Amino acid sequence: KRAAELGKLFLEQLQGIVGGDVVLAVRGKGLMFGIDLAGPEVAAEIQDRLIEKGFIVCNRGALFRIDPPLIIEPDIFQAFIDAFTEAVHTIGRRSP
Repeated sequence: KRAAELGKLFLEQLQGIVGGDVVLAVRGKGLMFGIDLAGPEVAAEIQDRLIEKGFIVCNRGALFRIDPPLIIEPDIFQAFIDAFTEAVHTIGRRSP
């Protein structure tokens, strides 16, 4: 039940980042999410920025798999969203 409730909240937050040339799509079920990115180079750069902020994501080329633990608190996920959004906007501003 917790995974479904938090997953819905977190998915809405992730979907708010979709658009532009960096994040192409987001999908999820429970607390498992997939984020389609513009390409492997973009994904690698975002992953590096997230690691610098203390977040680990599964990078599968141009796809991130996000699987937070079931005990995650909303404020921690919000910090991830903030770091991810910052990285996306930084890369998006540099795109031609």
